[in-house]
Amino acid sequence: MKTVTDHFTAKGFGRVLVISGHRGDCVHELIEKKMAEEGMRNGVVLSGIATFQKFNYHHVKNADPVPFDEIRTTDGAFEVTALQGVILNGKAHLHAAAQDHYTTIIGHVERETEILYLAEIVVAELLLDQNVERIKVAEGFNQYEIES
Repeated sequence: MKTVTDHFTAKGFGRVLVISGHRGDCVHELIEKKMAEEGMRNGVVLSGIATFQKFNYHHVKNADPVPFDEIRTTDGAFEVTALQGVILNGKAHLHAAAQDHYTTIIGHVERETEILYLAEIVVAELLLDQNVERIKVAEGFNQYEIES
């Protein structure tokens, strides 16, 4: 049976995975690959610090009932002071705060964001009794589909 809801409860935390990323690694793919190698499907990013050479991101550009997301790709040298997110059913949803020499960027991290020199990412496994998928129920609004 499947249920759509705006929340779910984990039994607790399991293992803690510490990932070292290197130049050219893509952040989403790195996290998802390492979690899969360890047999982990769900988790939360407890800590993430890095440098990016290619930052694909989006952020909301309005306050209307239907959001408008501006999607951007920026190349350069970005110091990442915060990387956080939730991984459900092997798929990462990440946000970051980063700065180059001139600009601070805070937003949703898109795929193909690349590490410049290094990254250290700590993921805590979420222990779930059910299968949880993040689903879009309306423009800009996600919920969770739980199969028990």
